[in-house]
Amino acid sequence: MSFNSSVSYRILVSGVSVCLLLGCENTSDVVHSPANIPPTSELTSAPPEGSETSYKIRISWSGSDPDGYVTRYEYAIDPPDDFTEEEITSGGPGIITELVPGADGDPDITRISKEIDGKTVFFEWIHTTAFSKRFRFSTPDLETKNDTPTHPGRFLGMHAIYVRAVDDDNLVSTPDHVAFTATNLAPTSTITSPRPFADILNLGLELHVDWTGEDLDGIRTRKPIGYFYKLLRLDTLDPPIPVLFARPSHLMESGDDWIYQSADSPLPPLSLAEQAQFIFGVRAVDETGAVEPFLDQGRNVIKFQALKSGGLPILWVAAEGIGAHTARGLDNPVQLLFTTNADLICSISCNTERYGGLCDTWRWGVDLIDLDQPEGWSAWTTNPILPPIRFEHPGIHVLYIEARDHIGNISRVTLVLDVIELTFDRDVLFVDDSFDDTFPTDGERDNFWRNRFEDYSDPEVQFFEFHAHSDSDQSLLPQLPTIEELGRYKLLIWDVKGTGYHSFTALMSVAQIRPILRLYLRSGGMLWLSGDSSMISFSSNWQWNYWYPKEFRLGSFVWEYLKLQNTIIDSERQQGTIKNLLAEVHPSPADTPVFSTMAIDPEKIPLADRGFPGIRYTESVMDPIVFEEGFRGTFEPLYTYRAVSPVSRFEDKLTALRWHDPDPDREHGRIQWFGFPMYFFFDDQAQDTFNKSMDWFREEVPN
Repeated sequence: MSFNSSVSYRILVSGVSVCLLLGCENTSDVVHSPANIPPTSELTSAPPEGSETSYKIRISWSGSDPDGYVTRYEYAIDPPDDFTEEEITSGGPGIITELVPGADGDPDITRISKEIDGKTVFFEWIHTTAFSKRFRFSTPDLETKNDTPTHPGRFLGMHAIYVRAVDDDNLVSTPDHVAFTATNLAPTSTITSPRPFADILNLGLELHVDWTGEDLDGIRTRKPIGYFYKLLRLDTLDPPIPVLFARPSHLMESGDDWIYQSADSPLPPLSLAEQAQFIFGVRAVDETGAVEPFLDQGRNVIKFQALKSGGLPILWVAAEGIGAHTARGLDNPVQLLFTTNADLICSISCNTERYGGLCDTWRWGVDLIDLDQPEGWSAWTTNPILPPIRFEHPGIHVLYIEARDHIGNISRVTLVLDVIELTFDRDVLFVDDSFDDTFPTDGERDNFWRNRFEDYSDPEVQFFEFHAHSDSDQSLLPQLPTIEELGRYKLLIWDVKGTGYHSFTALMSVAQIRPILRLYLRSGGMLWLSGDSSMISFSSNWQWNYWYPKEFRLGSFVWEYLKLQNTIIDSERQQGTIKNLLAEVHPSPADTPVFSTMAIDPEKIPLADRGFPGIRYTESVMDPIVFEEGFRGTFEPLYTYRAVSPVSRFEDKLTALRWHDPDPDREHGRIQWFGFPMYFFFDDQAQDTFNKSMDWFREEVPN
């Protein structure tokens, strides 16, 4: 190459100059300088020759110069096949070498070129002083033989890299080089809205589409840098294709070119023709330029019909006391019971993912005369919680709630509320929520409670009974009290047996599945719960509400009304070991007890457990109670668990509590929970606890 010829010229001139200075008489007296030795170079870290490797890889090199030092390195990537190995290494006839200085911080370049059939071909040596560099190699070729539509495509690219050293005399080394195949996994995309829940969607007249993507082997980010999308109207094709028979391949074969959309920019709404049919697809692009090769119906392809009525938001309305209700469009009215004593606080959710719209706002109105007039409607809002609504007088009231999407489509929930007034004209209702059993019989449990009522210190207090499993206590499916029935009583004493056949109790029905007990408490009523496994069956969201959005399922009665926030309640029946049997309950806190110790009466222990001084089917709070921000009222621990064995995991755990709020505008009436059945304790101890509990409840009057 030209570097060698210039060095030889310099050596020749140098030798002549020495002769002139020394006065040499003939050529045999010329003093020859030693020959300058070129440097050497070596790849120290590179893929093995002919191997496959990632498209992103660091390659390292080194060099040395025996009669000087290396001043820089030069690397070349993928010299064209028009150059022979000799031409790449040493130059030759017709090879032109040109230095191209770098600009704006770019490195200098030595460009090697030659003419072939009137066309200039070239490659470049990039100058650097570094000993390594992280490269990203192109992968333009899709390998399809092992790919399936459910896996990312693999792209390939064959590459070669050459590295040489340059010494302080501007001599260059023989390059070291390696050839390999770079590989790259194609990025993938998934349409997230409209949600492809069906093979053919019914959408509105505007398409709002969102997607997400993934680039498993990306360098800077695991996300694609952009996407190609195409919207294909099927009735304009020649011949037209019914949407039922449209396939993702039609996007590749028909219509205009794919449109590029940067990952940093959301796709603007796409206008659609009424009553037309479409197919839409999206393909991800990674930083190497690889484009997602596969289109899959339901993942990155959707088929749909554009209908004027297709774009209607789904409106969800939920509130304590009325449950959750939904509408898509102008739904039929729903008739419900509510009370004069409680605030109706509605939570709102609006969903447009079925058609890719945007839910705009919602509003509400009560007893409106003309729904088309603005009078009586609230302002449009995006607050998910509506202001409290309270009805001062009983009667029929109609609550309207509307949600509107971005182009004005409206859905409406209409709630016809039969607002009743709870009279609270009676003192106490005992709810017998257990069916007959061998030991003790349900009659024995009932008589235990009747004795507590008869021995209460105030004979003026009236007690009434409701038998959920019929008067004979034989019905497995419980009868449910209505809100009107419960609303006559200031206090409910609810004795539940949740350990028998499928554990289905009236308490479960009115507290967790239906909002009856919630509405009673919100209206000012009071509740004392006790029994066998009263809370364990529904201490979390109940599965029978599964068709509601998660945020609108009835929340845990335990968490919301017993105030056991972020707490686990466990039952001895889940453990099944003798050491966990309940022997006593001790007052808590010990320094200021509310009640006295109660111990299990051995004469009342079931036959199956005779010989063990304790009973099964009891509950304890197994984690510390965490009070959420804004907690209101007074929480009092009452009893802690004393097990047969002190090594029981139930030992010293909270097993009874109560809550009340002295504020007249309280959230709900007083509530007390015992995680054990009162029947099994000595009667005199149970009577003392009963009397003190009744006195505490009578301090409050339902508001």
